[in-house]
Amino acid sequence: MYLFDSHPLVDKNGVGMGGQPGHFGWFIDRWLEKGKCCGVRCATFCNPRLTDTEEWTIDGVEAYALHPETVESLSKAPRKGTERNSCLQNPANDADKLLLGLHGIYDFDSQEQPEC
Repeated sequence: MYLFDSHPLVDKNGVGMGGQPGHFGWFIDRWLEKGKCCGVRCATFCNPRLTDTEEWTIDGVEAYALHPETVESLSKAPRKGTERNSCLQNPANDADKLLLGLHGIYDFDSQEQPEC
C-alpha cells in the first residue's frame, strides 16, 4: 500500500495499492471521495479493473487495525494438529482470519493447501 502526500495542493494525494504510481490496482484520493482503477491489469496482482468505470465515487470506506499485542498473541498461540501444513492451521494467517471475522466472514476453505 502506498500513501502519497507530496504537497497539499497536488491532486494526486491519496492512498493506492497494486502496481505503480499512475497505474494502481486502486487509488483513493486524500478526501476519500473519489477512486480510480486503471484500465489495464495492475503489475502487482495482474487483476482486471475492479470497477465498471475507471473513475468512481466512494460510498464509504472501512478501515481495520489490530493491536500489535493481538497479532503477537495469535502468532504465538499453541496450535492443535501441528503435524499438518495447512493454510488454516498456519498461525501467520490468524490475524487475517480475525479481520475477515470482523467483516462477517467466518467460513474458510477447509481443503488442505500445503503450498501456502
